[in-house]
Amino acid sequence: MEEYEWIKFNMDNCKRIALKQSLIGVLSLLIGLGISMGILSITNGWEGQILVNLIVILILLVSIFFMGLFLKSATYFQKDFILWKSRIRRK
Repeated sequence: MEEYEWIKFNMDNCKRIALKQSLIGVLSLLIGLGISMGILSITNGWEGQILVNLIVILILLVSIFFMGLFLKSATYFQKDFILWKSRIRRK
C-alpha cells in the first residue's frame, strides 16, 4: 500500500469512528430521555414526589455525561488523525 493510499485509508477509518462515536453519544441522550419519559408516564400521579424527580434528573445527567464522553472521544479521533497526518507530511 502506498503512502497516499495509507493516509486515505486511515482518514476514512478516523472519520467512520468519529461518526459512530457521535451517533452513540446522541443515542445515549435519546435513551436517557426515553427512560425518563417512561418513568414519568408510569408514575402518573407522582410527578411531584421528590424521589421520582431525582431519579429522572439522575438518568438525564448520566445520559448527558455519556453523550459528552462519546463526543469528546469523536473529536479526539479527529485531532489524533490530523496530528498523525501532519507528522507524515513532515517526513
